[in-house]
Amino acid sequence: MSVESRRAARSLAIIAAALLAFWPTWKYIVSATWTGGDVGYYPLFILLVVLAAIGMARQPRHTLPISDRQANAIAGTLGIAVAALIKLLVVPRYAEQYALLQIDLLAALVFVLSATVLLFGLRQVGTYWPLWLVLIIGGPLAYRLLVSLLGGDARAAGTASILVCSSAIALGLGHRARDRVAIYGLAVVLGSASLAVLLELAPGLGLVQFQRLPVVVGGLATWLIVRIRRRGAIARAPSPSAPSGGESSWRSVTTLGLAAGLVAVIPLPASVQEAVGRGPDRAARITQTVPAGWGEESRVEYTWVRRYFGPEATLGRQLLRAAPGNAEIASLGLGAPSSGTIAALLDAEMSGKEAPTPRVAVDTFSLPNRVQLDIYPVSTLYDLGGTRRSNPVMVDLGHGVAGMLYTVIDEQQYLTQTRLVFSWQRGESVQRVVLTTQDNREAGARVPEPQPSMASNLTVLLEIFFRGNDALTDSEPALKDARLITTFARQLVAAQFQGH
Repeated sequence: MSVESRRAARSLAIIAAALLAFWPTWKYIVSATWTGGDVGYYPLFILLVVLAAIGMARQPRHTLPISDRQANAIAGTLGIAVAALIKLLVVPRYAEQYALLQIDLLAALVFVLSATVLLFGLRQVGTYWPLWLVLIIGGPLAYRLLVSLLGGDARAAGTASILVCSSAIALGLGHRARDRVAIYGLAVVLGSASLAVLLELAPGLGLVQFQRLPVVVGGLATWLIVRIRRRGAIARAPSPSAPSGGESSWRSVTTLGLAAGLVAVIPLPASVQEAVGRGPDRAARITQTVPAGWGEESRVEYTWVRRYFGPEATLGRQLLRAAPGNAEIASLGLGAPSSGTIAALLDAEMSGKEAPTPRVAVDTFSLPNRVQLDIYPVSTLYDLGGTRRSNPVMVDLGHGVAGMLYTVIDEQQYLTQTRLVFSWQRGESVQRVVLTTQDNREAGARVPEPQPSMASNLTVLLEIFFRGNDALTDSEPALKDARLITTFARQLVAAQFQGH
């Protein structure tokens, strides 16, 4: 078998092993792409990286024909073990944030890198270090951060896709660092021009078209320009690379196949998909209709969500207080809750005072795409620093709607919040409704508001990594306002269906 045939066979072995070991991961990406998710750029990005690797392999290099098979085997095997440990231990810790973080893609990247070391050698892999760096930077999490920084709309998604994919185009076509910078700039300019034309002529296309078409057009135009400029240049054959023994390579292929089978049996965490009920057919509003027996104290709209979730996303808060004539709430016999201060606990006059009127905060988060609810869980809307959460309990709210009830303990303010979350489809939008009460019902008491809390939530994710989920879980929750918030939720749901 010729050298080129052996290289092709080993490359196919790496691809087959990666598909086998992480088949659920690739299935999820394809499914998310077809259902309107924001990872539609990723298959094209991977294809461009593969083409860039072929282009880099054809570029002239000056490397010594040295290959330490024992070192390659040790490094490759250890790397595959690390990939397996990431899939086995790290990914389950972030089950709720699975769709957002996609840590299994990192494990897949480590697996492919290690398999390449095993079959081709450390020196060969080191030659392509820019491509490995691009693969790490171009992952879904970094892409989503870039989209948020650029504005969160279709133009931002297309621009981010161009910026990420152009790096692979530049590496595949450029021979020197200066050439790669120039080619990257050219690909970005041509791709951005294509995106502008596409937005002008066909603004109603799906997200995946805005992610892919400008990259394809810009990439082909860049390749054509580079090819024309290099026409007539004397092509230099690539330098011979380190030789490899066929017997050793086939033993390594067998090892890789066994390792892929072992990694494949490691399950991914159960998909945490938010249950979405069928809401009223009326078009969604920023806030909900106030049910009878409740009065609206305040209403506010948060415009920052458009920057993170797109121009069609909305988030509104209503602060509702029970009216004196609300017999259903009065029948609950709610006592005076804790005020959250030592002075209030020592105040002897508290026993003679009437219990404060219950208040409930209603946060309505509307999105045009169902998939985004799974990508961005409830925790992305609130500051999680210094809090512990109980395991959720499912509650029936009537009209085919179910909610998840749990508590959030704020260890900094010494407060307990009771939260009930449900989601439904309303017209063309999907809504997540978050109901919150807290044990401090004093007049003027502030209920924590939704806010962009990327820095503090990153700290929480690091704490989960080092300490596990149990460190941030309330194992013995006291659902103080369970009856109140469940009764209110049923009244709220019924009010939205009234007259439907």
